[in-house]
Amino acid sequence: MGLGVLEDDHLEHVPGTALLTDVLGADTSVLRHDKGRNSDVLLVPQPSNSPNDPLNWPLWKKDVMLFLICIDTAVVGAWGPMISPGYAMMSEQFHMSYNALNGGLGWGVFVIGVSCFFTQSLAVIWGRRPIFLLGNLLLFISSVWAYFAHSYRSLLASRLVGCVGMSPFEVLVTSTIADLYFVHQRGVRLAAWGLCLSIGVGGGTIISGYIIQDLGWNWTYGICAVIYGVWIVVLFFFCPETAYRRDAVLNTDLGTEDKAAELAAVKPSADTIERAETNVSEIEPKHSYWNDLQIFHGRVSDDPFWKVLTRPLMMLVFPQVIFSFFAYGLTTSWLVVVGSVLAQIFTVPPYNFSVSGVGLVAIAPLIGAIIGAFISGPSADFVAKAMSRRNNGIYEPEFRLVIIVVTLVLGGMSFFGFGMSLQAEDPWIGPVIFYGLQYFSVGFMSIAVYGYLTDCHRDKAPEAFAAINLRNIYSFGMNYFVSAWISSQGPKDVFCIVGGVHVFICLTAVPIEVFHVSRNCRGKFRQNGPVSMLCHHKSSIHYMTRLTAMKLPSGFHDRAAIGLKAATLSRQKSPSCILARSGQLVMSKIKAVCEHLSQELPNKVVLPCHDEYAAIQASYFSLQEREISPACVVTPKTTADVVTTVQALVEHEIPFAVRAGGHNLNAGAANIEAGVTIDLRGLNQISLNEDLSVVSVGGGARWGEVYSSLEPFGLAVAGSRDEAVGVGGLILGGGMSYFSGRKGLVCDNVDNYEVVLASGEVVNANREENRDLWTALKGGAGNFGIVTRFDLRVWRQGLFYGGVVVSSLATVDAQLEAFAGLAADFDRHAAIILSVSWNQVQQAYGVFCNMMYTAEGVEDPPALRPFTQVQPQFLNTMRVASLREFAIETSKHAVKEARNQFATTTFKVNLPLIQEAYRLWHQSVSSITTIEGASWALVFQPIPAPFLEAGGGEQSNTLGLRPSDGPHVLIMLAYSWKKKADDSTMTAAAQKLIHDIDAASQRAGLFSPFRYLNYAAGWQDPIAGYGEESVRQLKAVSRKYDPRGVFQRQCPGGFKVFKSGE
Repeated sequence: MGLGVLEDDHLEHVPGTALLTDVLGADTSVLRHDKGRNSDVLLVPQPSNSPNDPLNWPLWKKDVMLFLICIDTAVVGAWGPMISPGYAMMSEQFHMSYNALNGGLGWGVFVIGVSCFFTQSLAVIWGRRPIFLLGNLLLFISSVWAYFAHSYRSLLASRLVGCVGMSPFEVLVTSTIADLYFVHQRGVRLAAWGLCLSIGVGGGTIISGYIIQDLGWNWTYGICAVIYGVWIVVLFFFCPETAYRRDAVLNTDLGTEDKAAELAAVKPSADTIERAETNVSEIEPKHSYWNDLQIFHGRVSDDPFWKVLTRPLMMLVFPQVIFSFFAYGLTTSWLVVVGSVLAQIFTVPPYNFSVSGVGLVAIAPLIGAIIGAFISGPSADFVAKAMSRRNNGIYEPEFRLVIIVVTLVLGGMSFFGFGMSLQAEDPWIGPVIFYGLQYFSVGFMSIAVYGYLTDCHRDKAPEAFAAINLRNIYSFGMNYFVSAWISSQGPKDVFCIVGGVHVFICLTAVPIEVFHVSRNCRGKFRQNGPVSMLCHHKSSIHYMTRLTAMKLPSGFHDRAAIGLKAATLSRQKSPSCILARSGQLVMSKIKAVCEHLSQELPNKVVLPCHDEYAAIQASYFSLQEREISPACVVTPKTTADVVTTVQALVEHEIPFAVRAGGHNLNAGAANIEAGVTIDLRGLNQISLNEDLSVVSVGGGARWGEVYSSLEPFGLAVAGSRDEAVGVGGLILGGGMSYFSGRKGLVCDNVDNYEVVLASGEVVNANREENRDLWTALKGGAGNFGIVTRFDLRVWRQGLFYGGVVVSSLATVDAQLEAFAGLAADFDRHAAIILSVSWNQVQQAYGVFCNMMYTAEGVEDPPALRPFTQVQPQFLNTMRVASLREFAIETSKHAVKEARNQFATTTFKVNLPLIQEAYRLWHQSVSSITTIEGASWALVFQPIPAPFLEAGGGEQSNTLGLRPSDGPHVLIMLAYSWKKKADDSTMTAAAQKLIHDIDAASQRAGLFSPFRYLNYAAGWQDPIAGYGEESVRQLKAVSRKYDPRGVFQRQCPGGFKVFKSGE
């Protein structure tokens, strides 16, 4: 045989094997041939002489009818997936998760698979025409229904009705092609049908994306309703019945004994055919056009309905059908599955496509399908004819399978590439091209299997295709868990597994093609064979009963139970959209916990496809934190909500992060990739006690909210100098305020902390209760639990003097000298932040001095005059105002929408060292001048003895600073830039500058190990700077209140006590 197909010397003629071309020594003159260039091609099957035999219709009539059916098929193909670009929008409307919506509407695929049994049975008995008309009618009704549907249940019901209407186009089009065309003509027509189906699936999604975005998802059904209404009329008038009762002898393949020498034996059969044709032509006049318009033409089969209904299941014992089920059914099912998760993949970072953008992704498979159809159909017919000629004129259905080599190579490549490109977050063009390649390659598989199965079982084609369309049930099952699978393992693993299965299935065509596996079985299971009789004998039902009663392999029931449990879990009520990828897709365990929390805390779990999710991400001060994408964000409103969240996360060992204001600049400190972020900003309750001495503030409040609440009462609190900073982050890092000279550090003004521990227990930490925890929280950051409330001391405070002065760099020496004097001999009412900066955009230097004097009724105090009266000045906002107004002013000067970072160091007050630090900074500017959007500022702040004395003395906190150590200068390097590509350059420059300043302070004998935690960069170790005794105490407190180390391991962001000193 041709192309390496091995010859078999033992089998008689089998179904599907046919004489297709004239060969030397074969007398085929009595048989009908094609015309023109294919005049040597025998017509298989041989047509009768009746003018009513569809095989005898003019080719133009056949092609027009097929064209109309294919147009209808395109609209049917669009009907199923056309709303998928709007799944995210619909999940919001119906308050369902993406997974639940996708899986629920996936019931339609299951209905198609089941209804195909009934569709094919009715078509076998009553013909194709009434079933096509009924299918269009059901699609029209369901589309009208869906257009007016305003609930999920109504939409689902309408789609189930429509899916029944879709089933004729799954099983009857191939049968209709077999009714109308000869074997050598079917490849191109099957490709045309497959092309229209692909155009519908792909093109419909493109168009529907814009319809959904502009008009709403209902209108997709409204437009389909109009089309189906028109097409009912078109099919009625232009598509007559194609099922035809012909003599049994005409339904044979006109095969031979597989040896050219024995072709002469065909002659007697041909004479029989001729006699049969003559008799038919004498008694059957041509039907009129009006007769063809009848919907029913009587029964076209005398078989009982129940027997026809069970045939698809019986067909599954045929190896050809089993192979076709796996080769076509499973392979094409994956295209449906991929289409159903496009919104999950492309509506989230890094792609962030709109609804219409997701629809446009379908352009690639549309192009791939069109190109594939134009190549695969003619290729299939060409290969069949070429191999038949090389095979002594004998055609074998297995010749159709040769083109699967295209599917093997390009299909495997497409699935592997799709997964890998998504995992690597390649530009969108990469995965989209691989998506198009999937459709191109699978088109060859479709044509090969359509032709192969039709030629093997032409007389049972509807039953055969109903059997392989059980793959819709597989697609239905996949829809339920594919999203979770992708979320669990990531796209690379999932689609590499799919690609591996795809390649294996394609390779099974080799033994079928080369070693006659299928052909041998066709010989053994031919018309009178025992297995074939299952489709006709009364014992078929008994046989099926025996099959279902068979003892199953060991372990089967356990695996089934596991599968059932997984399916049940996937159908559980879930949050309003599916968890999406960002950087890396989240683990299934995390997804399950997020779903659990969404049920426990309704409307308090935010997922990536929510609008609120983007707003939460955008609320972080620095772009570095915005680039981290959690699997979900929990937004508790009460302490009880935090308890519920912590218990779930700890029980399932889910990594998490805790944020308040989101001002920490270190990536991962207040956000977590593919974990759970607890956003405390909903915990912003603020209340005063009865004697107005203590304000209780929720752990997620911002200082601006606190100041606004206290201002009407004429009260103040030690808090941030920036109104946008969160209460929790500032206090747990120590905290400096305008009142530090009078009141000490912010953490020293906390009377009580309410803390949720890793165990879920809520404790208070104060001077009398859990005092060790109370002390540890003053600078110990988030190492021990989640603080849900701070009780802060307040006092009477009126308006005071302050503002900002911006001056020339020429004034820097005078201001540094004045700063050193103030730091050494500090006025308790003064507060000052002196900075020198360089800006790449303006290519300019400047000196900024933010200063306050908190004694009421004092303007332009002597302590601040060296800074307020410096000249030349560019800006001076000094005035008397409220704490709230000054905090707002400070916030306005912050650099936003940039990659912000701090780094810090400390040394003892010394003017020459302060001047050396400035010189080193000025010198370092040259290393970052080419960085786009760079800002480079060195900030000087005093830490005088009054700061520490006012806070309670030597052991008031864990920071390790003591009044006896004398005054210090706190250095902060504040720098920002635009591009992620410049991260390493800016970090290296910062590290070098801090190192150089530390080296200078060490040479001068003025070095201090203290690093202010709220200014520390991720590469620094501020907790170690507290000193060995403080670190030992912090570790002891951690072991006591968090014995499992939850806030060390599961909450990895920020500075950890057990990592200090590493």
